[in-house]
Amino acid sequence: MAESNLETLYQFIESSKKLGIELPENILQQTSEMEEKLIREDVLPVLRDNIDPVLRQIKRELILVVEYHPEEPISVRISRKRNLSDLSEATILTPDPVPEIKRRAAQTRIGKRKPNTYLRVTMADGKVYCNEKDATDTFCDVLQAVGLMRVRQLEIMPSGINLVSTSKDENRQQRKVGGFYIFTNRSTRQKADQLEEISKRLGVKMKIEVVG
Repeated sequence: MAESNLETLYQFIESSKKLGIELPENILQQTSEMEEKLIREDVLPVLRDNIDPVLRQIKRELILVVEYHPEEPISVRISRKRNLSDLSEATILTPDPVPEIKRRAAQTRIGKRKPNTYLRVTMADGKVYCNEKDATDTFCDVLQAVGLMRVRQLEIMPSGINLVSTSKDENRQQRKVGGFYIFTNRSTRQKADQLEEISKRLGVKMKIEVVG
């Protein structure tokens, strides 16, 4: 199968990291914008074409929100309300557990699934932040320890919005911490990279590990 443009973009980013090349802010912004463009133009049409025949069975209007984290199970929220701002009351749908015999057969075909990754961050004073079940928890805890306003002032702009905002964006995946909203729609590796950037730019020493 031919390599997709999205795979090429990710390989460019990973190759730069392996070579120790620190990409300037404007290039990082361009790669983020290109990622969104390729997802919108290459991935979403395929997703739409595959999901449309299935959804045609449903006779009522609804909103589906898919939450995706690499190497983690996909979660889907469903709401019959017409406004995205009402999704706080949405029902979370999770797939039925795969019967043991099917799970073993799948592992035989494609090998064992990689374990979920998580973050372990050790601060200069020896304090460790680590939630083995949720990298986002660790990420937000570290940002809070560093200072959310300080991070906000760095103007790190993943996907075109500030990593730490003072207002909610209904179309983005954010976590509310105090009076701030942290953009969290990134893989564990990308969260680690953002912490590395914050560490360098603020001069805050921390050891950042992606485990798993």
